[in-house]
Amino acid sequence: MSSIKIKMVALGLVFSMSTMTIGQGLEGTIQQLVETNGIEYISPLVTAFGTGMNSGTFSTANSHKLLGFDVSINAALVSIPSEANTFTFFIPDNIPFSLDLSNDGLGTYDFTFDGNQLYPGARKSSTFFGKKVSNTIAADASYLEGSLEDQLVADGVNPTIAANLASTYASSTANELNILTPVGFDFSSLPTVMPSISIGLPYDIELTLRGAPEIESDDIGKVSFIGYGAKIGLNRFIPMDIGVLPRLSVGYYINTLKVGDIIDAESTILNIQASKKLLFLTVYGGYGIESTTVDIDYTHDDGTDVSFTVDGKNENRFLVGARMKMLFFSFNVDYNVGEYNAINAGLSFSDRKSV
Repeated sequence: MSSIKIKMVALGLVFSMSTMTIGQGLEGTIQQLVETNGIEYISPLVTAFGTGMNSGTFSTANSHKLLGFDVSINAALVSIPSEANTFTFFIPDNIPFSLDLSNDGLGTYDFTFDGNQLYPGARKSSTFFGKKVSNTIAADASYLEGSLEDQLVADGVNPTIAANLASTYASSTANELNILTPVGFDFSSLPTVMPSISIGLPYDIELTLRGAPEIESDDIGKVSFIGYGAKIGLNRFIPMDIGVLPRLSVGYYINTLKVGDIIDAESTILNIQASKKLLFLTVYGGYGIESTTVDIDYTHDDGTDVSFTVDGKNENRFLVGARMKMLFFSFNVDYNVGEYNAINAGLSFSDRKSV
């Protein structure tokens, strides 16, 4: 229904940050969708993207000492629930249609059909993560014949002529109005990879920078991805803390993605962090409040600029994990439970001592 000037290959590459590429097919898929269906189709991808990008923000609640640092890379695998594979395709209440009856001596007529009566059957469609199958939402030829006749008669056409014309054009009009739903890409999970560096500041504060090098594309312009955030230790505010309590911190992190002048995405998470060191093993966990928003701008065939915003459904998460340190290297793994679940693993080189 519309032509969207988006090269989704780059979008897929940035979303996954892995060897999983999406390919040109997604652009053609979204071209078929009006705004409402576009949001439903892409919404699971937005949620999965936010879930992945908001993973791996910490592996211990203990902040670096002044100028202590670590360089790490985290990889998360987001599981896609089965209910995120399909959506109900939206049909407008009124469907306009022009029919050329010049050969019948009547010129061009503009008709309006009731969307619910025109498409009385199932309207199931794949989302981005759904199966690579397109369903046909079939127009009801019987309804079309009656509606064509009624509207022609109401416009002053002889009832007999109107009935003959309706009978003649109902089948071909129904075929023209049949809708093929978009295909999905049959992914059961979405991988994300996030490099980061953290450094200790005064007052038990730790600053974190995340992201990847900027990519330049002739088709869509610059693709940039960057994240940043900080956390502050809470134990210094607890009276009589003699080291028995677990380490506690609160952190806030923002990840931003920009694809040319077409796509702007932002994911944020505010989390409460807790950890306890047991010899060479640190057990950690936390609770996060998060959000993801993607703004998409595209252009119809007629040149009309359209923009819409897709909000992810990821709002809360719990996580639990463990971190093992050997010399300057550490490995961590954690499991995240939220709208979509994710498992995250990280490897880091660190020096937590003050300089």
